[in-house]
Amino acid sequence: MAFRFVPRVLNQTRGYASQAAVRPPVQLEGIAGKYASAAYVSALKRSDKDLAKVESDLKYFNDILKGQSAEAAKLRTFLNNPTLSGEARSKAVSDILGMQKGGSDALTRNLFEALAENGRLNLSEKVIEGFLQLTSAHRGEVIITITSAKPLDKSITSRLESTLKSSQFATTNGAKSVKFDYKVNASLQGGLSVDLGDRSVDLSVANRVNKLNALLRGMYTLSRLVLTPFRIGAKEAWVTGQTGSSVMQINLVCTTALASYALWLWLPRKAQSSLIWEYVVLVVPLTLACTILAESVYLLLGSMLLVTLGLWASRDANASGASSATTTGRPRWAFLTVYRAYLLILTIYCILAVDFPIFPRIFAKCETFGTSLMDLGVGSFVFSQGTVSLRKHTTSFWTTLKRCAPMLLLGLTRVALVKGTEYPEHVTEYGVHWNFFITMGLLLPVTDYVQLMCPQWHWGVVGIVISLLHEYALRGTSLGAWAISEHRDHSNWLSLNKEGITSLPGYCALAFLGLDMASILFHDTSLWAKQKRMLLRSVLAWSLFSFLSLSSWDVSRRMANLMYVLWCTAFNATFLCGFASLSAWLGADHPPPRLLTQVNRHGLLLFLLANIATGLVNLSMQTMYASTWSSLLILHVYMACVCAWSPTLLGTPRRL
Repeated sequence: MAFRFVPRVLNQTRGYASQAAVRPPVQLEGIAGKYASAAYVSALKRSDKDLAKVESDLKYFNDILKGQSAEAAKLRTFLNNPTLSGEARSKAVSDILGMQKGGSDALTRNLFEALAENGRLNLSEKVIEGFLQLTSAHRGEVIITITSAKPLDKSITSRLESTLKSSQFATTNGAKSVKFDYKVNASLQGGLSVDLGDRSVDLSVANRVNKLNALLRGMYTLSRLVLTPFRIGAKEAWVTGQTGSSVMQINLVCTTALASYALWLWLPRKAQSSLIWEYVVLVVPLTLACTILAESVYLLLGSMLLVTLGLWASRDANASGASSATTTGRPRWAFLTVYRAYLLILTIYCILAVDFPIFPRIFAKCETFGTSLMDLGVGSFVFSQGTVSLRKHTTSFWTTLKRCAPMLLLGLTRVALVKGTEYPEHVTEYGVHWNFFITMGLLLPVTDYVQLMCPQWHWGVVGIVISLLHEYALRGTSLGAWAISEHRDHSNWLSLNKEGITSLPGYCALAFLGLDMASILFHDTSLWAKQKRMLLRSVLAWSLFSFLSLSSWDVSRRMANLMYVLWCTAFNATFLCGFASLSAWLGADHPPPRLLTQVNRHGLLLFLLANIATGLVNLSMQTMYASTWSSLLILHVYMACVCAWSPTLLGTPRRL
């Protein structure tokens, strides 16, 4: 996107084509750096006077943006609001620049217009910072940044400047002049830190506290009495502010599940009857793909493919599971069982793995916008629940209550336990008193009663209409800005739980789209007809998702917006179709693995046990400091214990 700005600013410098090429004195990184570099080059090609004018414009805007007034805070919120049109944000910036004495330079206006058109006005501060860094380097200035816990007196700053200007700290860079940039960071608690380029001297109280924390980390009693608040803050900081990974990488990791199932279908019959082999083949590859092999998924998938081809080449009609399948169980729904079980396994593994350092941070839940593995897991859980929520007969009130009461009870219990213990919580996921169990507990009666009142409706259309209306509310009203704002009114229950409330319509849309998939599974007679309709929905969802992505629409699990609904629908339709294809081509009339059957049947109970185990592990150790091997050991013991519960439930007549 940054490169769209380059043709715009260069249009004003065509008369200077004969001049020597201008290069930025410092190489800046990131998208903001590209905008800053393009603006610097264009201004300098015109003249040093024009460069100084653009610098003056940006300093004027930066002073307003960083002000402490209520208007400055509103301006920051306004620029960071993705639900407003680029035209509206661009007009506001133009009005501010127009108030400057003498007006603003055309290059300055072009820069902000390009940022607005590309949806990058939220990067304004970083772009201005980068531009000022380039102009300082152009003048041969060295900037020394001094950060303190509170503003410093003039007497202190003058002594600091006098000392630092004559010190080796500043003179070794051959600078023509030295400038000082003073910042305030209350988290330093006292003292100050001095930064010059890649060198830093940290004399803050916070730094001393951190060193003390490291010394006391192994002392359990003191860690409970003194360090617990610091550790909770560190844990919350570790899981917040994530921006996610690419959709392609997430799809590759999840493709491991398809490869594992294909490999299992060609295992010898004796190996298929072993629960240990089921765990090794069906569970372990997916867990490795989510952690230590996340950057080598291609190698993992290639290795599994080679093993599968080897088993296929050496198949024996009397020993190969795929060629001598039995017809026990309900093979007609084998692919649906496998699909739902894998989603549960992935969810159960990730809720604990995310607390360990071997779990890539790009797979953790995104703060506001972005795509990640855990974000996908939440929506997929709702979608998969919809695939088994189709009601052929009237559902009584008590039946519906029995289905949703456990979820609501679990949700309320989790809130009480989190508030009553020292367990870190990330309130921007759902809110202060809300969680995923409450969302699911409210969705179940909605899908039941809508089916009761309107049994002939097309559920796919219902889901899309709900998501479109929800998206309109997010973009066309202040709902979207309210949901993602940092302000939270502690006297207002709705404000405290705005994320959970705002995202509820999006999850409702996903539930109805899951019902649409269920109608395909239950009403179409042949597997081939099911596959065609699932593939059609997959192609439509991916196409619309890709088109909107190119139009700069972002995915937000926090709001469960239209892009999030389309992404989850496209993914689940694709992978459900993939499991159906494997069942049709390799395992026709083959019953699903016993382990996956029981995981699917008792998913809610296993999910509850997994949440309890996750809480116990986090309360008993500092997971974020665990080594690679200890992390792997703990996670596999945890998964083995959860999966071991499945065979013990074989004789259980009822599900939770």
